[in-house]
Amino acid sequence: MSSADNMKSFKTHLNEAVDRPPRWKKDTSDGEGGAQIIEFPKTKAKYRVSKFLDDGDRHKGEWNLEVWDPRRREFVWGDTSSPKAWVKELIIYRGQFKHDRSGEPDKKQQVADYSKTFKFRGHH
Repeated sequence: MSSADNMKSFKTHLNEAVDRPPRWKKDTSDGEGGAQIIEFPKTKAKYRVSKFLDDGDRHKGEWNLEVWDPRRREFVWGDTSSPKAWVKELIIYRGQFKHDRSGEPDKKQQVADYSKTFKFRGHH
């Protein structure tokens, strides 16, 4: 293999690595367990997925999608859905776009393409 082939292979590797979503981190601040946070460095967006508890404080498989509101300096509820994998994928979909001041994605300003990692369809 020539050095030109090696360089091309390395550039291909870098291009593929650029559009991998960031990793999820455990959030222990709420005390209920199961919550995870993800931050998107390109867009500065921050999301959390947490258990939805019913009136009896029971978890029945639904999950909250929460978005970081930089003005309020806290996570605010965005949606509730299930399964957890769908909610996490929806967050990764939203993380591809620049966000406005309230933390909502602007779908006209895409800065990454994570679509190769999606397992579900119908994000938009």
